[in-house]
Amino acid sequence: MRRSDRDPRTVFVAENSKLADAVVQLLAAQGIPAEVYAPPTRAESQPLTGMTELVAPDELEVRVA
Repeated sequence: MRRSDRDPRTVFVAENSKLADAVVQLLAAQGIPAEVYAPPTRAESQPLTGMTELVAPDELEVRVA
């Protein structure tokens, strides 16, 4: 996802939930409320076969409240 497509509250993008949770805890220790946001799955179609599959997001956003 391009940076300009992200929610303006996004302060960090993590590759896995463990890292995202660690960032949320770090922010909470500084008194900054934050949460992990997982973008919804999206459908991708194959142009030659017409098959459609659901693709899970490969990154998690950490957003401040």
